[in-house]
Amino acid sequence: MKGFIIKHRSANPNYERQARVGRLLNRAKSGLEEAMDGELAPYDLTAAQYVIMSILASGRAETSAEICKEIVYDPGAMTRMLDRLEQKNLVRRVYSRENRRKVKLELTEQGREVFPQVQASTAALLDRVMCSFSAVEMDHFEGLLTRMADRLEPGT
Repeated sequence: MKGFIIKHRSANPNYERQARVGRLLNRAKSGLEEAMDGELAPYDLTAAQYVIMSILASGRAETSAEICKEIVYDPGAMTRMLDRLEQKNLVRRVYSRENRRKVKLELTEQGREVFPQVQASTAALLDRVMCSFSAVEMDHFEGLLTRMADRLEPGT
């Protein structure tokens, strides 16, 4: 039996357009992650590991829970990711003296040394991918994605 297409009639007249945009978002996200993994391979890092290092380097978060919240990531998977970064001597866990249950994360000396190199590598990739967008288009694109992400927040 050859392939067949089921025509789906949704109550939403914009469904097909929205589905196309969803597929394009997924394709762009997957493609960017794959390209970033390739760019970071010489450093023995993945895109996901780079994101954690970037968050720590910028000071946007300092605990595993804060990172999970920022990037909407599973805490169990985060623990495994941090274990790998710790094994590579790029990130360390620092236990609070006041409360041993509170564990802060920070880049190690080696992590601080390598981060500017990997950041430059990912910046070059993003420049190649987004060089055809004008500043106005980038602002508009960012605004649209922000609106979409905000609508996905619980309670909206």
